[in-house]
Amino acid sequence: MEKYGIEATAEKGSIPSGLSPKEQDAKMRLMLQALLADRFKLTMRRQAKEVPVYRVVVNKGGPKLQKSRAEEKDCAEPGQDGGVPCHRFMGGQGRGLNGQAVTIADLAEFVENWSDRPVLDKTGIPGLFDIKSAGWSPLISSGGHGGGEENPADPSRPTLFTIFEQLGLKLEPQKAPVDIYVIEHVERPSEN
Repeated sequence: MEKYGIEATAEKGSIPSGLSPKEQDAKMRLMLQALLADRFKLTMRRQAKEVPVYRVVVNKGGPKLQKSRAEEKDCAEPGQDGGVPCHRFMGGQGRGLNGQAVTIADLAEFVENWSDRPVLDKTGIPGLFDIKSAGWSPLISSGGHGGGEENPADPSRPTLFTIFEQLGLKLEPQKAPVDIYVIEHVERPSEN
């Protein structure tokens, strides 16, 4: 398997100010897709496929979520001083979750990075929350690459399932249709 490092800088103004973080991420994904299509002649298609997923649902005792002090109008644009960074988490598996103004959909999207399957928000709970947690044990093996974390498989560490239970939520394994990308064509990249 060949690996490539990609360094790219977007033209100034190519991501307009005033976009939400999700809109900015979507714009960056489209720009990356265009770059890959140009340099690697990548063509792909998106299709729905039924796969194992985790559905985020409300646990028996109800949600134990702390409402954020911020509202959408208080959200700062990335790179802007003042305001609250909304829809963004800091941390991860070894450091836990830290989000000052995040939705349950943001939570599902963020923890999917450390999950063994897609994570879908099915709670129907609207609003922004302040979510903080401890780190958790991995669901997927790092293949011997611990990423510098001190013993992430420590049995005294909670699991991701436990973290969700502490929030009054539950990761429920199921099958559901999810959009996947199917690569139809790719070539070695062209020279700079």
